[in-house]
Amino acid sequence: MAIQRRSPRKSMSYYVSIFDRSTNAFVGHLANLSKCGMKITSTHPLQANKSYTFGLVDTNALKDAHQISFDATSRWSLKTDDDFFDTGFEFSNISPEAAEMFELYG
Repeated sequence: MAIQRRSPRKSMSYYVSIFDRSTNAFVGHLANLSKCGMKITSTHPLQANKSYTFGLVDTNALKDAHQISFDATSRWSLKTDDDFFDTGFEFSNISPEAAEMFELYG
């Protein structure tokens, strides 16, 4: 059964890098975003139905750049025609700071 979106997603107009907070490894780029979740495009598959601890660096003001942390659970993952992988996530724990930043992105 397909998972229904609860809010519309907005595509990103520039690359936002996402990393795994537990390993500091680059995961992929934020492809689109909604109030409830996001899609990450990566060069490797991400396991579906797994909880992740993510971070990104807010570069809106480079002189004051800082890390934003949030948690999300993967809901699906598909290989694209161009040998990348798209993975859909539902936010599970998002700080007010991250929510505010995502509101600016979306």
